[in-house]
Amino acid sequence: MRRLIQGKTITGRHLKKTTESTPPAFLSAAEGDKKGEIHLIWDSCINANSYLLQKCSSLKKPLKWKHEDIINSNYYTVTNLKSNKNYLFRIAVITRFGKSKWSPPVKKKAP
Repeated sequence: MRRLIQGKTITGRHLKKTTESTPPAFLSAAEGDKKGEIHLIWDSCINANSYLLQKCSSLKKPLKWKHEDIINSNYYTVTNLKSNKNYLFRIAVITRFGKSKWSPPVKKKAP
């Protein structure tokens, strides 16, 4: 599957069936087109109703995750980030079974 996000082609690996315990796979992050933007993409889940996105702006433990958005597609652009700051992101899928576990976090520095 290929997606075009603001002029950049991003390739997903495959569609994946999920149950209540399977998080979305292959979350990845790339610099956005503007300062303070990061593009996120992950593999689609066949029976997904939506995805939950969280971010963490402090890498000190314990991590404090904050709700970013509820999304209906398998890509998202996070905006209004502080340039040259590292962020962590994670996602979970919402299906008819409920919410999955969280994906492993991905770390990216905002441009």
